[in-house]
Amino acid sequence: MEWTAAVRRHPSWLVIAGYLVFAAVFGLVKLDVDEFKIVKEPYELLGGDYTLGYLKAHEFGHALDCAARSYRFYWQYRPRFSPVIAEHDRTLFAAEERRFGYVLPDQTSAKTLAHYQKRLIVPEPDRFYRYGAGEGLLAQLLRIPSLVLVQALSGSGKVLLDLQFHAKYHWLFLVLRLQGLFAGALCLLLVYRILAREDPDQAWLGMAWLAVLPPVLTFFPNLHFDAIMAPLLLLAATLFVRGRHAAGGIAFGLALAAKNTAVFLLPAALAFVAWEIAEAHRGGGWPAAREALRRRAVGLSVFLMMSIVSLAPFANPVSMAQEILTPVIAQPFDARGVDVGGFSLASRFGVEPAVPGIVPQRRIVLMIRHLVGTNMRMLMLLIGLPLAWSRITRPLNRLGFFFLLLVFPYAIIFGDGLGYRSLMFLPFFALIAAEVLGRRMLLATIAAFLLVDLVFVVDPISSTGLPYAATGGTTSMDSPQP
Repeated sequence: MEWTAAVRRHPSWLVIAGYLVFAAVFGLVKLDVDEFKIVKEPYELLGGDYTLGYLKAHEFGHALDCAARSYRFYWQYRPRFSPVIAEHDRTLFAAEERRFGYVLPDQTSAKTLAHYQKRLIVPEPDRFYRYGAGEGLLAQLLRIPSLVLVQALSGSGKVLLDLQFHAKYHWLFLVLRLQGLFAGALCLLLVYRILAREDPDQAWLGMAWLAVLPPVLTFFPNLHFDAIMAPLLLLAATLFVRGRHAAGGIAFGLALAAKNTAVFLLPAALAFVAWEIAEAHRGGGWPAAREALRRRAVGLSVFLMMSIVSLAPFANPVSMAQEILTPVIAQPFDARGVDVGGFSLASRFGVEPAVPGIVPQRRIVLMIRHLVGTNMRMLMLLIGLPLAWSRITRPLNRLGFFFLLLVFPYAIIFGDGLGYRSLMFLPFFALIAAEVLGRRMLLATIAAFLLVDLVFVVDPISSTGLPYAATGGTTSMDSPQP
């Protein structure tokens, strides 16, 4: 009876416990293709085996210098997609390459376990085109404790590599992903605290609604950077709406340092400010509207300035800005890597040559299809959006509504299958659902999502929809180049 009473008094902790149990199952899965590429990055950005080699030789000055050069290199180029490395930076580790016997991997070699065991884990300037998504370094730095813990528990990093090739599930994979698992729990707690200010009795239901969403369970315990970005972005939006622009800017800068797609919050914030000004005009005329504009203009300036300050330690702000502008301004890229031109809006809306006798679609038709599609599910969603807007009263949910609308242009760049990219949208989705849905509907949808979760948890590997490398023999884990 005492246990039951405790649960009734603190249902939020029961939700957190349930999330941790379910999500941990997905965290046990071996690394997917992207995770295998980036799992070693926290070690590399501090010099990797080069720095360790200097430390073993008690050359502490050289070790510190190597780590600093490596961090500066990643700070400069990691925010870019398939970056073109400057000529002077390509030889940044030439001395270490000679001393420690670095060998450029053969692109035609079979990527077997033995192949990876022989390779040095070091920064490789001439192979930096392999990194697709341009990111800051915050998420990688936050993964260092879990890497150290894996090393301490396994006794050797090679154990993890062997597991990747010969096991589908193992508890060490979960240890490696602890930062994402805890980021999901933090997101749940933030949603609970936000809702508790408005309706304490319903707060745990909104939190539970978010916790049972299948992408929350499958993609937070993951090494993709979106897991770290999501709670920071939610915090930034909350602080901005409350007028705490300096603190909100710091949170926004950290969100950008985790993943550059956090920038989508800016157009949502601008739309929210426009709504605020319209509301002020409706209530107090032009004087009130001008005051609202002045206040938010000053606040937005502080917000942006503080975001640059908090971003700067983890990414070169110039490099980050160049990468963010890729969809609208063509950027140079290493031809051996991913063609960043594919993310250009011009290429997305271009009219491709049609087969003779077939009339090509007009550009405006292509734009509409990319933005909203023409299937029945999308039409039903478009009908539901005005209904949701009419029931929203909380300012944060107004901003959240504008942010959710950005799913449409977001899909133009990254495609409809958002997967782990959906994590930054889901907390706002839950906050709106908690306001516009009644208690019965919340409970009904929670039950429906929970049934889906129970199906997914039976086979976590296939349920995530992400590509995983085959165990044993050759693998595509380092595709497209070794």
